[in-house]
Amino acid sequence: MVLSHRNGRDGRYESTALPAADIAPAEWVLLFSQEAFGDTLDRAATTRSLQAGKARGDEFVLWTLPSGPVSLAAVRPPVVGVSRIGPVYTPVTERGHGYGSAVTAAAAVWAREQGADDVVLFTDLANPTSNGIYQGIGFQPVGDYDRIDFTSVRRCPE
Repeated sequence: MVLSHRNGRDGRYESTALPAADIAPAEWVLLFSQEAFGDTLDRAATTRSLQAGKARGDEFVLWTLPSGPVSLAAVRPPVVGVSRIGPVYTPVTERGHGYGSAVTAAAAVWAREQGADDVVLFTDLANPTSNGIYQGIGFQPVGDYDRIDFTSVRRCPE
């Protein structure tokens, strides 16, 4: 199932479960990866990875309008009291309306409801928009990390 959050008639947000077939989270994850990292991921491998995540209890939170989903956040169930959100993706055509903020906040609420004491996410320090959004909904910076990719090195004969 995929959780769908939208503004209810009384002004409060309500959550409903949608069959996973109603959306294509793999497509959104592929778009996120291309935009964020310049990576072109294999669609079949991405789908298998997402299915394995769902089997472990990972969830997808969609922010929806009557016209359909406008933002997505993946969230993992708590492990030792910590839940991680990510990726968070809003298509370019839907940005600037607060959907990314709303879906991230909804994912954090879901994580807390599942028993998380702490909810974490990783963000790009070079992106002031996402950093401002995350701090605006209560996230605080706690550390910096570097990504280092290692490749095998061929030794020269002596």
